[in-house]
Amino acid sequence: MSRRCAFTTVTVTCLVLLAATVAQAAEDLLSVIPEQSLGFVLVNRLAESDAKIQALCRQMQLPAPSPLSMLKAQAGIKQALDEKGSAAIVVMPGEEAGSPPAAVLFLPVTDYPQFIGQLKPEDASAKIVEVRIADQSLLVGNRGGYAVAVKPSNRHVLEQVLDLPKRPAADVAPLGELLADGDLAGVVTRRGVELLSAKGQAALQQAKKELAALPDDKKLGMEAAIAVFGVYERIVKAAGEEINSYAFAARIDDGGNLHVAERLRVTPGGQAAKMLSQVKPPAGNLLAGLPEGPFVFALAGVLPESAGECLMQFSAEIMKAAPGLYGLNGEQVDKLIEISRQSVKRLRGMSMMMGVGQPGDPIYSNLAVVETVDDSKAFLAEYHQTIAVMNELLKDAKNSILAPSKLQEVEVGGTPALEFTMKIPTTPAAANVPNYDELMKKLFGPGGEIAVFFAAADDHTIVASYTGKKLLQQSLEAVKGTSPGLAGDPGLAKTAAMLPSGAQWVGYISPKGTIDFVKRVIPLFAPEGKAASDLPEFPPTPPIGFAVKTTPDGVRSHTVVPAEVWKAVGGFVAELKKRTETQKAKAEIQKTKAEIEKAKAAAEGAAPK
Repeated sequence: MSRRCAFTTVTVTCLVLLAATVAQAAEDLLSVIPEQSLGFVLVNRLAESDAKIQALCRQMQLPAPSPLSMLKAQAGIKQALDEKGSAAIVVMPGEEAGSPPAAVLFLPVTDYPQFIGQLKPEDASAKIVEVRIADQSLLVGNRGGYAVAVKPSNRHVLEQVLDLPKRPAADVAPLGELLADGDLAGVVTRRGVELLSAKGQAALQQAKKELAALPDDKKLGMEAAIAVFGVYERIVKAAGEEINSYAFAARIDDGGNLHVAERLRVTPGGQAAKMLSQVKPPAGNLLAGLPEGPFVFALAGVLPESAGECLMQFSAEIMKAAPGLYGLNGEQVDKLIEISRQSVKRLRGMSMMMGVGQPGDPIYSNLAVVETVDDSKAFLAEYHQTIAVMNELLKDAKNSILAPSKLQEVEVGGTPALEFTMKIPTTPAAANVPNYDELMKKLFGPGGEIAVFFAAADDHTIVASYTGKKLLQQSLEAVKGTSPGLAGDPGLAKTAAMLPSGAQWVGYISPKGTIDFVKRVIPLFAPEGKAASDLPEFPPTPPIGFAVKTTPDGVRSHTVVPAEVWKAVGGFVAELKKRTETQKAKAEIQKTKAEIEKAKAAAEGAAPK
């Protein structure tokens, strides 16, 4: 064997052993975390993660103290803390049913007697000792090489934790690799999901009860809110039944990019698992057809057929629960939903983008949508029919927030298109909103109507734009290949390369686009005669991105924040702080001048004539 080959073999072997050691350390911690836990947060490889946090702070031009050193100094820990190990905060059920959960701290130690001895307990040999750390009393015990600490009021919980068998929880064991990969990681276990679902349902029931108890004169327009709370209650209940566990792992790579991986595991054989199994891989670039140019956000994904049915059921429940708001009875709602169902079934995927826009543009004037359907002509024909049925039903509806809409044929760049217009829905509560009509004008444009333009770009693609035809034309060009569209953006491509391939849903947020959009919108709502906020320019960076992919047992997502974003945020915040301080100094100077002028005038008035 050549020396180079031998060196390579040894190097690879060492790397494999190192990776195995890191994974084993995380598995050891998982085995000592009780399977009865509601959830927990891990900090893996304490010293290494500490160094990464400091590097990130420096990148953002922030003070970069060592959190680990500060913790050790405040706690009086000088020895026996395993800085290569992982720590955890575990949430355990309270002592009795209904009592608040208890937080349990796990710290890795190299020598427990030495570790606990430096904290000077009364009896260091006791199973549970009381110590003071940062002027706070804690009870501490030893579990598998970890110092386990709780507040004194949770002594029963600590006793339980120390005596429980050591084995990974069944719903946590499959997450070991994900958790070991993160610098910071966490889990909501099955027990935690059930508790959150129960708490959520109770909160929504209480909200419904309080709304229903309002006097009739204050309940005006609240029907929909009460109905929505009822629907949300069922959703939260279903989530408690369908979700098995949730986990995340965040890490900073060698290039300074932040990665956050998430995993939602569903109950095998449940409705969620059935729906997820219907999601097909993307047939091409999910962003295809969206227009190029500065953007705020872009979202895209494929849809299972059952998703449309869920949307229809949700809409029907809301409309039936608030007949006074929509002006339709149950039979009319069923008719409207039934006629809408077929066109929704044809929907296979959707993408949308919010552009930055130009000063003075209505807020929604730069929203573009692309829909993938099985048959564009059939989709548009059924849409025509849906609008006709809706208008017929609304013709005799009384006090409905909805109004009959108009659908007319137009042309955009030589392509036949449709223009849909509808009066902006208003609720009784809108009468209490100052300058409501002016607000709607700023959102949607003049005329008090929402206008949507859409057209069939090819046999399977529908493109749409809000309030104007400009983005529709650009979308048509992107679909037909005469322009690269948003998918050709180089910054976006850089972020996409850091995301896993084959995802069924993707999304991107442009930090620069978001700040530019805010700078454009602020003047629309600035009081008369008041200067708009002077925000600094945000430099161009690759966007923040995320990708979501279904698996046989649930959903996996991956979010990335490029290193360039962190650096730009640091510079932006520093410039913002500088401008704020300058404005304060100018205000103080003006105040001083005014006081001097006032004093001068007073002195002149008091002088003898």
